[in-house]
Amino acid sequence: MRRKIEDIIASQKRISWSWEWLELARYDRTDGIIAEVKYQFWDQYQKELIKHAYENEYESLAAHPLWVAKMNARIFDARQTGGSNQLLPISQICALFLVPGSITLTKWIGIRHFLSNRKKMPGC
Repeated sequence: MRRKIEDIIASQKRISWSWEWLELARYDRTDGIIAEVKYQFWDQYQKELIKHAYENEYESLAAHPLWVAKMNARIFDARQTGGSNQLLPISQICALFLVPGSITLTKWIGIRHFLSNRKKMPGC
């Protein structure tokens, strides 16, 4: 998934994410913008190791019915699952895992962590 670097930085600032130094250390770096470092690592090393590697532009998903526009994403916390005003009720999110064939949506909307937490969520 490719997202504009400036959008990633804006999201990091919005949620007060302060772990860039730790992420950089994983790539044996002490400075830089982690999103750029990760894209560089993907382009130079990882992509060629994957037989059928492909990329999607983040904004290309905007037509999907579960897409959350930037102006609405401001309510999300660091895990992008909560906030002061849920846009999609938990019961509907849980339903994604119950409808045959819909599990592939997790690749598009970034809610993988629901798989490990769904027993803790009311309505699942």
